[in-house]
Amino acid sequence: MKRIAECRIVALMACALLLSACSPGDVPVTGKSPVQASQSDPLESPKAGDESGIPTNMSKRRLPAHLMPVAGAPHFGIALDSLDAEGRAIVQAASADYAAILAGGMPDCRVALAASDGGTTIHFCDGYNIARIHSMDERDGVDGFKYGVMLDFLNGRKLESLRFLSNAQMRALEAAAKKR
Repeated sequence: MKRIAECRIVALMACALLLSACSPGDVPVTGKSPVQASQSDPLESPKAGDESGIPTNMSKRRLPAHLMPVAGAPHFGIALDSLDAEGRAIVQAASADYAAILAGGMPDCRVALAASDGGTTIHFCDGYNIARIHSMDERDGVDGFKYGVMLDFLNGRKLESLRFLSNAQMRALEAAAKKR
């Protein structure tokens, strides 16, 4: 019981680290509902020398804040032809990394932070942050993992897709990902 409580604390700390890398004006947007939230202009690029000591993605590329990504839709429901080449590259790379994580794999970006909660990693990519959530969990007496992806476009728009997988389901997902 103590170990599970400690794991949950570590998972909460990892989520707090991910969220703290965002600006206070960020509005979370999940993929479950395309609810529109009023949004200001795109966020300014992060500044170096943040006294918190938490790593920050220094990518200067950003998608426009008015875009409303939706999980489950190709390219998050964003019309690629409405974006410039830089925006298209961000969406296509984010889409590939998001799909890789859902399939049990890893994104194609450097690891910025790693939690000791079962394997959660946060990756800083060019134009977005993506977290591979792999946190020990227990549901109805079944040991397993909270698994999924959290994507932050660094412009106030975020998506997440999380689910519970038993230990056996997690092993099967990771084995399938290695075969690809």
